[in-house]
Amino acid sequence: MGRHSAIESIANMLKIVKLMSQEKGASISQMAKATGIDRWTIRDMIDSLETMNDNGMLIDQEEDPKDKRKTNYHINRDKLWTLTLPSLSLSDDEGLLLALMMGQSQQVPVLKKAAKGLQAKLSWFNSPECYQIYNVNATEKIVSENAQETVSIILKAIQENKCLSFTYDNAGNTKLAKRDVMPLYMFIYDGGIYLNAQKLEDGDLRTYALERIKDIPQIISPKKKPKRLPYDGRLEDPFGPFCEHKGFTFSVTFDSWQGWYNMQKRWPDSIKVKKNKDGTCTLTAHTRGLHVVKKWIMGQTKNVKKITPKWFRDSIMADIDTMITAILKK
Repeated sequence: MGRHSAIESIANMLKIVKLMSQEKGASISQMAKATGIDRWTIRDMIDSLETMNDNGMLIDQEEDPKDKRKTNYHINRDKLWTLTLPSLSLSDDEGLLLALMMGQSQQVPVLKKAAKGLQAKLSWFNSPECYQIYNVNATEKIVSENAQETVSIILKAIQENKCLSFTYDNAGNTKLAKRDVMPLYMFIYDGGIYLNAQKLEDGDLRTYALERIKDIPQIISPKKKPKRLPYDGRLEDPFGPFCEHKGFTFSVTFDSWQGWYNMQKRWPDSIKVKKNKDGTCTLTAHTRGLHVVKKWIMGQTKNVKKITPKWFRDSIMADIDTMITAILKK
């Protein structure tokens, strides 16, 4: 079995489990539409889940007396920890990737308890407790051979609540610098692996790219550690985890062409898209990624019809004026 086929098999299984664990569950047609998996495969997955469950019937079925195709399938979230998935022979990299995927559920409060119980039952993990990397948005670049030792030490430090010291290459700086930090968690974004940690000297939160850590981190025992910052939700931000602004809500209205595209796109739950009577489409989201979302909106050019709030629109216009001035400058 190939590396990607094994991961995709589990990823698809988790997709339909998530849909069935919604408050009202989902029909096979709804799951097929949401995931792109054909109805026959979904039916087989449901049968497999029911067959492998060791604790009696896991999936509730509510049949429509007029149309069996509309049968609703539902998994009570309180029972998710009893779910048994098929055992696979995965490589170390595949096991790490799957652990990263499961880690995402740890960030969803309503699923956190169930995810922990489910994770403990995954028989192909060497040690589920050691994986504390969240927010997998890419599957191609996980860990290079040279970086595996670095990742292992960072995860060990996180698990044991220890601090780290390593040499870091700051972008634009000609000299390497020593960093002493209290690691909080790791995450994957856009194919790269990052560490969020607090500096020991002042407790400030910083993000470190794995590829810029130039030596093997050393676990250290400082006399004093900063007060641990609570998780601030940045990994769930629809415009990236590198948030540099206070949270704000914005809306942008697109013309009918771009509106159609946005209606078809599968957005995260935190982004709401509404079709207007005139054919336009309004997208509303809450974010702290001010610069990222401004760049995204400016990339839509003539398709943008309206932006709110006013201060956000004015900020985009100021950036455009600056860009035009730089282009026209001789």
